Amino acid sequence: MPPSFETERGALVRRNPWIMGLAVAPLALAFVGLIAGIAGFAPGLIVLPHLLILGTVFPLLAWRKNSRHREQPGKIVADERGVSHAGELIAPRERIRDAVVLPRFDGPPMVRIRQRGRIPVELRVGDHDEARALLRALGHDASQSVATFRLPSMAFSDAVKRRRNGFIWAVAAVGFGLFMATAGHNMPHLRPLMPVLMCLIAFASMIYVMVPTKLQVGADGLLIKWFRTTRFIGYGDIARIAEYEDGGRGKGQYRGIALALKSGEVLRLPVVAKRSSIRDSLQILHQRIAEAVQTWSRGEGVAHAALVRRGERDPLPWVRALRGIGAQANADNRTAPVLPERLWRIVEDPAAPADARAGAAVALSETADDESRARLRAAAAAIAAPKLRFAIEAAARNDTEEALAGALAEMDAEAAAEPKRFA
Repeated sequence: MPPSFETERGALVRRNPWIMGLAVAPLALAFVGLIAGIAGFAPGLIVLPHLLILGTVFPLLAWRKNSRHREQPGKIVADERGVSHAGELIAPRERIRDAVVLPRFDGPPMVRIRQRGRIPVELRVGDHDEARALLRALGHDASQSVATFRLPSMAFSDAVKRRRNGFIWAVAAVGFGLFMATAGHNMPHLRPLMPVLMCLIAFASMIYVMVPTKLQVGADGLLIKWFRTTRFIGYGDIARIAEYEDGGRGKGQYRGIALALKSGEVLRLPVVAKRSSIRDSLQILHQRIAEAVQTWSRGEGVAHAALVRRGERDPLPWVRALRGIGAQANADNRTAPVLPERLWRIVEDPAAPADARAGAAVALSETADDESRARLRAAAAAIAAPKLRFAIEAAARNDTEEALAGALAEMDAEAAAEPKRFA
C-alpha cells in the first residue's frame, strides 16, 4: 500500500460561479429562443443553433481555463480510502483514474485528480514536493504508473509533414485527373461514381489529420502510438527535451514538445494549437515528462544489472539460470548468494537495461509471496515499453518456464528491431 499523505497547507479549488454562470447563459437564451419559436416568433428559431453551439463551447472553455478560481482551505489527506478535504471524502480511491501535477508560475502547484464517472478534482498544495508526495500516496506518481495523454494527429508534426503534403498533392492530382477525364467525355461510365469517390477522398483526408496521437509517459521512457505505428523512446536515448512553437500563422500551427535524440533526430510532438487560449495541457505534459526523467536518472540498479542479463544465452536456459539465482542455488563457497534487495533494485530501476529488469523479476518470482507479486505488478504498471511490461507481468504470475522464455524472447526481439519512425 502506498504511503499516506496529509497537509495543512492545502485547499480545494473551485470554479468561479459568476464566470460559469456567464458561460452557460447562451443555453438559457437558447431555451428562451425555443419557446419564442414555438410561440410563432421565427427569429427565435433562427438564432437557436448559434446559441446551442456557444452554450456548449463556452462552459468547456471556462471549465478548462478556470480563471479567477476560488480556493477553500482545509486539511488534505490521502490514504487507503482516497482523498479527503476537511474530513470529507472527495475522491474515493476506487474511482481515481489518474492524477497529475498542474505547474503554476504564480503560486504553489495544483494536483488534478480525474475520476471515473465524476468530474475532476483540483487541489492546491504547499509546494512541488507535497504535490509529488500526494501522487505517490495515490499510486499515480511518475515512478508508479504510466500517464496517458491524447495529442493532436502526428500529421501536424514535422516528422510527417512532407508525407502529408505529398499525400494531399497526390489526392488532388488523382481527383483533378478523374474530373478532366469525365468532363472530356473520355470516361462517361465513371460520372455516377465521381461524387462518391470525391466524398471518400475527402473522408480519408479528414481521418488522416484527425486521428489523435496517444503518448504514454512511463518511468522508463515514452511510448508513441499513431494509426498502427508504435514507437518507444527510452530516456537514455534522449539528449534534450524542450518546448517548441511553430513559426508563422495559420490554424495548423502548434505548440508542443521537441525531443532531441542522441542519434541526431529531432521528434516534435504537437500538443496544443498555437492560437488556443488553453495552454495547461502543454505544461502538464512537460511537467510529467520532467518528473519521469528525474525518477529515471536516480536509478540504483544499473551497477548490479550484469548479474541477471541474458548475454549469449538462449531464453530457456536463461530462465532456468535466473530461477536458480532466485532460489540461491548458484551460491557456494566461491559464489555469494544474490540477495533479494539487489534484485529489487534492478527491477524497480527504470534506468537499468530491459533484459536485466526482466531477468531480476524472473529470479524473484521463484520464491515470491503474494506481497512480492503485488510489488512486481506495481513495477510493471510504471513501464511504458510493452514487451518489458508483459515480461514482468508474466514473472508476477509465475508462468511456466516456457511461457517466461517466450515473453523474454519477444522483449529481446522488440529491443533488436529498428525503431519505427513517423517520417
